[in-house]
Amino acid sequence: MVAKVLYLGTSNPDKATHLTELVQMVDERLVVRGILNRRLTPPREEGSTEREIAVAKAAAYAARLGETVLSEDSGIHFHQSLPVAIGVRIGDANSRIKGSKLRYWSDLFRRCGASTGYLRKAYAIVTPTARAVATVDIPFRLTQPRRLPAGTRNVFNYFMVPKSFRHAVAALAPYERRRFRALYLVPPLRTILAEVGITAAPPRSPAPHE
Repeated sequence: MVAKVLYLGTSNPDKATHLTELVQMVDERLVVRGILNRRLTPPREEGSTEREIAVAKAAAYAARLGETVLSEDSGIHFHQSLPVAIGVRIGDANSRIKGSKLRYWSDLFRRCGASTGYLRKAYAIVTPTARAVATVDIPFRLTQPRRLPAGTRNVFNYFMVPKSFRHAVAALAPYERRRFRALYLVPPLRTILAEVGITAAPPRSPAPHE
């Protein structure tokens, strides 16, 4: 085994909690540690794809810490053409909006006839001796949320209804959220943990990311 301690390469506390829960779904014996109390400056997001950015973040944090690091990156892709590029720059797209994000995106999706797409997530692990990355594409259809809670950071979770589910990601009940994670998010994470030797190899079975 390469390591039993896994550091999370993110300065976002919500993402750190999310990644911790995913890792524990793979193997609850793993020790997961955040970096929020280390006051590390987040690395510059380098790359043009989710895979490249996830690897770059994990490698940057691993070099600073000298530890095994897990990082994640996401991108939203629509089957319809939009005048505003989202892709891997979700945060950039939202930061340019002045006023109501709900109204902005609702109007844009309606004008462009946007209705379906996929959320691409990339997970990367970098150890002192190895690295691995895997992606998963999560098909979704758009729904119209009535409102966004104050301080909402991930706006699109209120618009996206993943395939095989009836509600938007943000509206999933606890048991649905666990099923969503087990279906889409855990398989690629389990794969890369095994590739670098942190956990045992997963059983061979078809998965959404293959």
